[in-house]
Amino acid sequence: MRNINQQLIKKLELPPMSKIGIVVKDMDKTIEYYEKVLGLGPFVRPDITYKEKHYYGKPVNSEWIMGFCSLGSVELELIQPITGPTIYHDFLQAKGEGIHHLGFDVKDMEKKLALCFVSR
Repeated sequence: MRNINQQLIKKLELPPMSKIGIVVKDMDKTIEYYEKVLGLGPFVRPDITYKEKHYYGKPVNSEWIMGFCSLGSVELELIQPITGPTIYHDFLQAKGEGIHHLGFDVKDMEKKLALCFVSR
């Protein structure tokens, strides 16, 4: 599996990672732990409103809160689902707390997507 991931990263010519998204059950406790025990932070908790939310292609009314801190050139993003359904609720139920996604700042998304679907 690791070899496949390395091949895909090489094939897509991805830039360095810019974001780590982690789904958490309790934002306050997580931030307190990350700051006091791990020495990360400070965290910023913006009031973000997403107007059009979809869950598997269907519009939904759902909420989640977010917290951010800088890890140098990488942004750490904490996500706590509040009301659902959301992909974050699904993740917590299936996997528990943990890394949900990684982000890469790409210049030409269409080109990168095309690379994913060409025959190997």
